[in-house]
Amino acid sequence: MQLLERTKELLNRSTDAGASLREISDMSAGQVPYDWLKRFAIGDIPNPGVKYLQALHDALKTRKKS
Repeated sequence: MQLLERTKELLNRSTDAGASLREISDMSAGQVPYDWLKRFAIGDIPNPGVKYLQALHDALKTRKKS
């Protein structure tokens, strides 16, 4: 599974568990802008750059361990 698919899966799990996109953005310590995250969550960014994607993935993995 590639980074994009893993990140989408982690994001879906987090939001299904009650986390808001604002909370997830804040969790990234400013590395993932809220506006970008909103667009990513609805599939409005067909080919996201690795910079934000990796930062989001890392923040979601950290959240999962907490």
